[in-house]
Amino acid sequence: MVRGRDSRPGIHHNIVLPLHRFAQLSISYRLTALLGI
Repeated sequence: MVRGRDSRPGIHHNIVLPLHRFAQLSISYRLTALLGI
């Protein structure tokens, strides 16, 4: 993974990864709610 000129590459992961996981959980939760499982 290319870090480029960012002196703090960890901040990107600390923000994006939790949001990505939360999006997957919310989408799966909505699908199961719609299906009535």
